[in-house]
Amino acid sequence: MDTLSLVKTTGCAAFVADEDGVITGWNPAAEELLGLQADEVIGKSCSDVICGTDIFGNRFCNEGCAIQTMVRKGEAVRNFQIDVRAAGGEPFRIGLCTLVIREEGKNGYRLVHLFQPMDQVGLRAIAGRAGAQANGNVLRTGTSNRPGSNLTAREREVLSLLESGVPTQGMADSMKISVTTVRNHIQGILRKLGAHSRLEAVSSARRQGLI
Repeated sequence: MDTLSLVKTTGCAAFVADEDGVITGWNPAAEELLGLQADEVIGKSCSDVICGTDIFGNRFCNEGCAIQTMVRKGEAVRNFQIDVRAAGGEPFRIGLCTLVIREEGKNGYRLVHLFQPMDQVGLRAIAGRAGAQANGNVLRTGTSNRPGSNLTAREREVLSLLESGVPTQGMADSMKISVTTVRNHIQGILRKLGAHSRLEAVSSARRQGLI
């Protein structure tokens, strides 16, 4: 099984980066937690996407990645925590575990970063996922079964634009994403709200106070 297929088999948020720090894989759990779709981040520098800071607010993720430096020197990367920000949301803390994948007969390597929320802000970001786990405990909330309670930050942004009557291309331009990604967000909104049309989704969202 290749690395990209591997990260799709875990329910833990995970992404793959190459030796230059470019994201080459991004699994559905990472999409759910950070509100960023795979086609929005693949090909970009992980430091620009994750934008992690230490507990004091100092920039941790940057071009001179400490993790990459350690790997090149053959040093083990221990688990650590950083603060990140989901798309359109407030910052929260995640714990990361890094796996170094080296292929026999090749000089390069790939890094698999697995991460999970470590505080209540991060837990709320995935509260809608059935059976969501953090630190080995199942998260249960009073609203997790309510339609629309598990909309991602990006989906809520699209929903707001839908309410304003912005067309698909206009959303793509405003959010700086592809039309295909916008349509994927809309399909996710319809599915989570149990709606069959954009109008029905907006109506349902208004009744629930989501917009």
